[in-house]
Amino acid sequence: MGRRTWPDEEKLRIVMESYVPGTRVGDVARQYRLLPSQLTTWRRMAREGRFGLPEEAPGCPDASEFVPLMMEVEPRTSRPSQDERIEIEAGGVTIRLSRSTPAARVAEIAAALGARRG
Repeated sequence: MGRRTWPDEEKLRIVMESYVPGTRVGDVARQYRLLPSQLTTWRRMAREGRFGLPEEAPGCPDASEFVPLMMEVEPRTSRPSQDERIEIEAGGVTIRLSRSTPAARVAEIAAALGARRG
């Protein structure tokens, strides 16, 4: 059995059928003896405008359904906030450490400050 060639109009009709609400790509592909990946490729091509997809196609996603995600990230200050620091106070000395300081290092510093007091 040789390769089948599909006219663009036929591809578009099959693609449109796959966009009917409640329809599964695999079921439509099986109906036309296509691989689901082939139908998925045709759907992508249709979204890219390669088949002249009609604007009013029922069930077909339009451009408004694909809105890019926009995020506003607040710039970090150069100094960590109070909530992001560990403070060790002993004998009038205050040591400020990042929360990412390993626990073993914090313990060493605390022990050194304790030994200094005695």
